[in-house]
Amino acid sequence: MAKKKKKQEIRYAGQSAVYIHKYIGHARDQYFTMDKFRCNKAMNVLNGNAFKLYVYLCQNSDNAYVLLSSKKFGEKLGMPKKSFIDAKKELIKRRYLLEREDGDYDFYNYQYHVVTEQERIINELIAKEQEKELAAESESKNF
Repeated sequence: MAKKKKKQEIRYAGQSAVYIHKYIGHARDQYFTMDKFRCNKAMNVLNGNAFKLYVYLCQNSDNAYVLLSSKKFGEKLGMPKKSFIDAKKELIKRRYLLEREDGDYDFYNYQYHVVTEQERIINELIAKEQEKELAAESESKNF
């Protein structure tokens, strides 16, 4: 699945590392972007607090990892501990968050087990469109 931790960090009780895995196509900017198809799918299958946690995790770069705790998340989004725990369980149930053998988690911006042929084709089409847009943008800057 994901790469191993590069360095030893200080962890507090109840804190788990979450490793981020995102399909990002050919996006080359540094802004927070979300794949509209995946975001809409997540909106349809996740409850409100689970979707908040999903968006929070999507804000991170691919292959990054964050230390996640109910206290930290609660402070950022005003979510009580029980709501955070329920949101985390929902992400696990829907296979956006997969527990590793070492107790950490892998986060995917898509439902890990649901990668259909249709989605693969859509991914390719999105990537081609992004390439065309970048080429057109680059060409217009040359004039």
